[in-house]
Order: sequence, then structure tokens, then C-alpha cells
Amino acid sequence: MNESSERSARGAAGWLPHGVDERVVTARFALAFFVLAAAVFGLAGLLAWGLVWLWPQTGDAGRFRFPPAFFWTTLLLAAVSGWLEAARDAVRRERQELLRVRLALALFCATAFCGGQTFGIRTLILSHRPEDTVLGLNAFVVALTAMHALHVSVAVLFLVFVTLQAWRGRYDHEYYFGVVVCAWFWHVLAIAWGFVLVIFLMGLPLSGPVLPRATG
Repeated sequence: MNESSERSARGAAGWLPHGVDERVVTARFALAFFVLAAAVFGLAGLLAWGLVWLWPQTGDAGRFRFPPAFFWTTLLLAAVSGWLEAARDAVRRERQELLRVRLALALFCATAFCGGQTFGIRTLILSHRPEDTVLGLNAFVVALTAMHALHVSVAVLFLVFVTLQAWRGRYDHEYYFGVVVCAWFWHVLAIAWGFVLVIFLMGLPLSGPVLPRATG
């Protein structure tokens, strides 16, 4: 049996060394997945808290504002997409170490993206008046950003899974479907975020300070 056939056979069997209980390996993988996912979201939360501490915005209710954090989080999202595409190229060329490094870099950028987006969403909420919960461009953008954030959360979990699988040696030049799907997931998120930004920026020239409503 040549090396490629042997690798395929081991991949189909879950990359289990001889004599190792599959249940033990599955349990260890589940634990690693939980710990890494918790660490990613925990670090993202710490980053968001740190940004709030450094720039404690008081908000400007009634004024439609573009959060500056969205500029650099957009670059981070593009970086995640780029590193995943580079990871796919690495596994196609059977560069295992390079695959793992690029997936780790993608996960790092995804963590920073989550933290920055949380900070940016906070800026949107602070500039939103409670009485405009349903109507208004600001409310619409907040809703779109929140929906995008939910999908990003799922994408982060997917990226954690693929990264751990890569460190287990699960992927090679013949089998890397998980890397491809994960990459396309993030590509679609990047495109969707681009549409959100377009809607946001188109609304900026039309927005401005909202005059106090008359009472009585």
C-alpha cells in the first residue's frame, strides 16, 4: 500500500492509532473543542471590554453614526477569508504545518473580529433612541448587524472544529472538504457584511441629528 492509500485508509478510520479506543479520542476532541471555543469567545469578550474601557463612549442618541471599529473589523473579516483560502491552498499541496499555521491565524483574526464587532454594535445601540426600536435606518442596520453576528458565531465554531481537525492530521490533499466549506462560509459572510456596509454608508448622507419630538 502506497503512502497516499494508507493516508486515505487512516483518514476513513478517523486517524486512530492502533489500540486506541475511539470513544476516548472522541471525548478528548469534544473537550478540546469546548475549551478552544470558550477561549475564543472569552478573548473576544475581553477585547470588547478593553475597547469600551479605553473609549467609554456616552452615545449620541438620535444621531446616525458609523462606528469607527467597523473599518478595522472589515479588514479582519477579509483577513479571515484570505487566510482560509491560503489554508485550502496549503492542504492541496500537502503542506500540513502551513495549513495549521494559516488556520490558527484565521482563528486569531476571527476572534479579534468578534471583539471589534461587539464594540461597534455597542456604538450603534448607544446612538439609538428607545422610541425608534422598530423604525428608522439605525434600527434596520442594528438588526442586520446582529443577524450577521449570529452567523459569525456559528462560523467561528465551524472554524474551531476545522482547526482542531487539522491539528489532528485529519486533512490531506485528497480529503479537505471541511476546509473548503469553512472557507466558503466565511467568504459568504464577508460578502454579506459588504452589503450591510453599503446600506449603512448610503444612509449616512440622509441622516443627521434628530430634533426632539413635540410633547403634549
